[in-house]
Amino acid sequence: MLKLQLKLVNPTPERIEHLVTQMKWRLEEGQGEAIYEIGVEDNGLLVGLSDADLQASVKTLTHMAERWVCLLFYLCLTDIIIDILLRNQEITCTALFLQFFLMIFLRSGNFLFHI
Repeated sequence: MLKLQLKLVNPTPERIEHLVTQMKWRLEEGQGEAIYEIGVEDNGLLVGLSDADLQASVKTLTHMAERWVCLLFYLCLTDIIIDILLRNQEITCTALFLQFFLMIFLRSGNFLFHI
């Protein structure tokens, strides 16, 4: 399940709760996996973010994933946009997971694994 997200910078505690609820739903719908594309508007327009906003967004998403015990796999596609795969730790390797890593390899060959 793909989620386009412009940025996740300094959300309030209430917003975090809402985002975690959405993430839980996306993980359930995606059979334990969800992809967040940060720096992209809901309509798919690649807007990008400053380094500070990109780092803050990754920090927020990492915090959200920790609450739901997920692994994060992320890749900087450009200097201003990032794709992040969230994967429930209990889920075995799926086609979406393999497709994501194939996409990473084909786009840049440079990826980072983060727990």
